[in-house]
Amino acid sequence: MLLAGLNWRMRLAWMACAAAVVAFSFAACEPGGPAPKPELDPAEAVWAEAVVDLTEAAIAAYEEDPEGTFEELDTPDGPWQIGELYVFVIDRHSVIHAHAADPGLVGTDLSESLDSDGYLFTPGLVGQATEDGGWDIYRFINPVTGEAEPKRSYVRALDDGYIFGAGYYLDETRFVKHVVNDALEVWESESDPIEVFQTDPRFNRGEAYLFAVRARDLVSLATQAEPERIGTSLADLTDHTGKKFALEGRALADADGEWLYYGYLNPDTGAEEQKQSWIVRVDDVIVGSGFYRPL
Repeated sequence: MLLAGLNWRMRLAWMACAAAVVAFSFAACEPGGPAPKPELDPAEAVWAEAVVDLTEAAIAAYEEDPEGTFEELDTPDGPWQIGELYVFVIDRHSVIHAHAADPGLVGTDLSESLDSDGYLFTPGLVGQATEDGGWDIYRFINPVTGEAEPKRSYVRALDDGYIFGAGYYLDETRFVKHVVNDALEVWESESDPIEVFQTDPRFNRGEAYLFAVRARDLVSLATQAEPERIGTSLADLTDHTGKKFALEGRALADADGEWLYYGYLNPDTGAEEQKQSWIVRVDDVIVGSGFYRPL
């Protein structure tokens, strides 16, 4: 379905329906419920399909009428923005050429711009953009809430150098799952995945950093947030309640993924806080990423 062709009443109805589905799914994923598999759940799949459709519709329009499409892209609340979903266009140098939600950004060079996690998000998008399309996650201002929130964007590179994209916003549980999913893809495709975990900026996301632990002895293999722990065992570490959380994580972790709850140092605040980590076991390695809440 090409969303750009819908009139505003149909678009509004579609968004209301999608929001209801997402709200229901969020409730089902609250702590204490069954842990979903590390893949897109039906609610998030709705948003993913929507941004792909919106991006592809904009590309089709651009290929038919480049000048007219860019004029429309410079119109806030126009045909290329549906609430928090909107089309943007960048180039290989991370310069913005169109931004349906904020045309004032046109001409801005974001090659050195960091998100709130310290991630160079526009070069990240450029790196994932291919002629077949790719995805990246980062934090960006949600035009509906005005807050910096986790976002997942689809980007596709065109032959003329433009990169068209659109994204949807995530809650923290989905965000850390995507960090882990990216790591699992690296595990399957790279000859030295641990080296990638320790050097790739995608795995150093502020408090949502990736960690990798050898299951048999709980030795830390990778964590950009705490490189001093690499090569040491986590088996005897305890949180403020006395829980040996690494041992519990080893017992919980499986190929489908599980949530682990424990107290741990937040590198952003320097204080121990409640941490919720999504952990997945692959071979003899446990990979995970989490987010924090105050104790």
